[in-house]
Amino acid sequence: MAAKTMATTPRSVLMVCYHFPPVAEVGGIRPAKFAKYLPEFGWKPCVLTIRAGESISHDPSRLRDVSHVEIHRTGVWPTLPDLGVRVKRRLAHTFRGQAPAPAEPLAPPEKASRGEAISTASLVARIKRVLVSIFELPDPHIGWLFPAVWKGCQLVRANRVSTIYATAPPTTPTVVAYVLSLLTGLPLIFDLRDPWILHERKDPSVRTRLSDALDRWLERRLTVRAQAVVSATTHYTDHLRARYHWLPPDRFSTIPNGFDTSDFSCGSIKSTRNERLTMTYVGTFYLGRTPQQLLEALGRLIHQGSMDPEMIRVRLFGDVRHAEGIPVEEMIRANGLNGCVHVSNRVPYPEAIREIQEADVLLLFAPRQYFSIPGKAFEYLGAQKYILCLGQEGATADLVRTTGSGIVVDPYNVSEIAAVISKLYNTWKTTGTIRMQCDTRPFERRELTRQLACVLDRISGTSSNGRYSSVS
Repeated sequence: MAAKTMATTPRSVLMVCYHFPPVAEVGGIRPAKFAKYLPEFGWKPCVLTIRAGESISHDPSRLRDVSHVEIHRTGVWPTLPDLGVRVKRRLAHTFRGQAPAPAEPLAPPEKASRGEAISTASLVARIKRVLVSIFELPDPHIGWLFPAVWKGCQLVRANRVSTIYATAPPTTPTVVAYVLSLLTGLPLIFDLRDPWILHERKDPSVRTRLSDALDRWLERRLTVRAQAVVSATTHYTDHLRARYHWLPPDRFSTIPNGFDTSDFSCGSIKSTRNERLTMTYVGTFYLGRTPQQLLEALGRLIHQGSMDPEMIRVRLFGDVRHAEGIPVEEMIRANGLNGCVHVSNRVPYPEAIREIQEADVLLLFAPRQYFSIPGKAFEYLGAQKYILCLGQEGATADLVRTTGSGIVVDPYNVSEIAAVISKLYNTWKTTGTIRMQCDTRPFERRELTRQLACVLDRISGTSSNGRYSSVS
C-alpha cells in the first residue's frame, strides 16, 4: 500500500523563472506551458518568480493556463548602478530650480585644456563601465538573487521539493537555482530557451576583461553543477556537448519550443478568403530583426506594376515601431507603402493567435540566429499557415525547410525577397490560398512537457552526494 502511495503522489519541482504570467514577455510562455501540463506526468510545479509590478508589460489572459499552479512572487533589489541612478535623479529633483552657487575655478581658465576635460570624462566612463560590468553580473536582473534565494529555501522545505528547474535567459534565475542547489543538495536542471546570455552577447559598453573572465567561470560552474541542461535547438545542444566534451553527452538534451493546441480553439476565425493577400508578423524587432528589406521589396513590386497595392496588406504587431534604431513608419513612407502596411502595439495573446490564424502568409525574421529559433515560429506551425522566413543558415532555416512549412530567403537580398513575394502573390490571386501542410504533432506542448518530465524523472532519483565534480 505504501509503495502505491509513493508511486501516485506527485513529486514537487521548484520552477525558478524570471518571466512568468501575467508578465507578457515571451520568455514566460515556455515555463508556463510546462507548468500547465506537468501535473499530467506526475510532477507538481511550484513557481518562484518576480512580482508582476517589476515588469512593465502584462497580459492577464495568460494566467488562465496556470490557474492551478502554486505561484510565489518576490521583489527585486536594485543593483549598485541602479542605486547610483536613483541618487542622481533624487539630487537633480532636490536642486531643480535652484541656481548653483558660484565656485572658484580649480585652475585659471587659460590652464584648463580641452584635453584634460576629455581625459576626465574618459576616466569617468571607464570607472562606470567597470562598476556596471561587475555589479550587474551576470545581467542587470541580479538584484533578484537574494530575495529569490531566501524565498526559494522556504519553498523547498514547505513543498518537499525534489528537483530544481530554472529557465534562461535572463541568466539570473540559473544563478538563483545554482545557489539553492548548493544549499539544499537537490538535483538541478537548466532549460536554455536561448544560448547563455553571458559575455559573448553583451554590449561592449558593459564588458571588461575581468567581467568576461567571471562570466566564463560562471557559465562553467553552472553547467558542471547541473545534472541536466536542456536547450531549445539541436544546434545549441551539439555546441554544448562539444564545448563540455568531458561531461556525459546525455547531460545535454533538446526540447524545442512548441505550440498549445488549446490556444488555437479560442475565438471565432473567419472562413472566407481575405480580400487582400495578408502577411502578418507578431513579435519584436530586435537582435538584427528589421522589415527594411521586406518593405523595399514590396515597394519595388508596386512601383514596377507587378503588384496592386489595393490587393496586399502587411500587418505588424508587437514591439515593432522601431527596428535597428529607425522608425518603421519612416520605412513605410520611404517605400510608398502607406495604406498597405499597418503597425500595431502588443495585443493580448488570444488576439495575437487570432491574427496569426487569419493571415495568408506569416513573416518570420531570423537573421544572425544560428543557435536559436524565435518562439513564434512554432505558433506559426500550430496555425498551419505558410511561413516566409527572412533568415540566414541556422536552426530557424532548418526548421522551416525540414517541416516543409514555408520558404527561407536571404534577409538582406531585396531582389530574392521580391521574387518570392511575387510568386506568393500570383499563387494567392489564382487559387485564393497559399497552402502549408506538415506534421506538427512533435511540437505540441503536452508532448514536449512529457519529454521534460522524463528528464525530471531521470535526474530526481540521483542523490547529489558525490555527484558533482569540481571545476578544473
